[in-house]
Amino acid sequence: MRSASQPLFIGSPELLSEEAMAMEALRSVSPKLKMRAIFRSLGKQTAATPPLGPMVIENSRVLRIDDQTLTFEFEVPIDGLMLPDDNQVLGIVFDDRGSGSARLLGQDSSKPGPHRAGLTVRFSLRLEGDRSWHHESAEIRWQGRLCLADAMVNVDVVIRIHLRKSL
Repeated sequence: MRSASQPLFIGSPELLSEEAMAMEALRSVSPKLKMRAIFRSLGKQTAATPPLGPMVIENSRVLRIDDQTLTFEFEVPIDGLMLPDDNQVLGIVFDDRGSGSARLLGQDSSKPGPHRAGLTVRFSLRLEGDRSWHHESAEIRWQGRLCLADAMVNVDVVIRIHLRKSL
């Protein structure tokens, strides 16, 4: 059993920082203020942006192209990758340097995840505006997330897809 003067630390040893010492000092403060301090320090710990370049996915398989709708599959390259949510808008750059955006159709796509490396996932995208998928290739881009053991990390994801070769 711990003594009254011995501090109680919940979480990883990395929390033995200024925030942890401040939380220990809050022992005599109201429970509401303690909870605010705890969530503030956890928020700092879990929101991370690493110095990574974009995650580029080169291999994909086109399953279907219906004018403005594209359905394709690819293998998850790294553990913890989160896919876009239903109706999320993704950026598109075509081989002719034209650009546009497409909305993820969640009912025809894999769930957001997180997913394990090597798993085959499916995307179904509907172009917005008057663009079509009738090009040689395209890049699909979005701000993704990696769900790691101790943090959620933001990462730019780029899928390079060959549209005509797969038809």
